[in-house]
Amino acid sequence: MQKGNVAWFSAGKGFGFITPEGSSEDIYINIKIVRDAGFEALESGQAVGYETGDGQDGRPSVVKLTLL
Repeated sequence: MQKGNVAWFSAGKGFGFITPEGSSEDIYINIKIVRDAGFEALESGQAVGYETGDGQDGRPSVVKLTLL
């Protein structure tokens, strides 16, 4: 599982981004993944563990999430 921090998240918009440790390229996260992990929202700066897969546009997207 990779580690990173929440860069930005909006429950109202239904998505956000995680900044991986050691990288500046943010990874998309959909609210469905957040809810599947048992949460309603994320806060900027929160430490998270995550796994990625291919998103709908072919770019990496978070497919599994846990708070650290």
